Amino acid sequence: MIHSEEEEEEEEEEMDDGDGASELWSLCKRWRGMFETRLVKEIGNGNDSKFLYRAFRDARWAIERAKIRVEKRFNISEFTSISQMEFAWDNYRWGVGWVGTQKHFCSRVAGMNKLEYLVFGREK
Repeated sequence: MIHSEEEEEEEEEEMDDGDGASELWSLCKRWRGMFETRLVKEIGNGNDSKFLYRAFRDARWAIERAKIRVEKRFNISEFTSISQMEFAWDNYRWGVGWVGTQKHFCSRVAGMNKLEYLVFGREK
């Protein structure tokens, strides 16, 4: 869904650009053209675009305007940090057959060939 400029202006009025605004949100609002043409289109793998899409409304609108396809699920094999692994662990579909087991989760992580990620999965 693409939003009109009128809706975006109303959104700007609702969102105070004061001390509570995140730096990423400020970048998106102040440098909209650069944000949409450079950052959004060059953010990397599908997981990065999905994280950005979930971050805040203006990022979602920018991704929609750029016509970037956001996957419904994260791809564990593309994660690049322990914090992303923690996110995957906390949001994994546990208890759904073999796919919902710790063994399956760890088998997906093992395919990454990163020992620290596998240790994280086994210790949880």
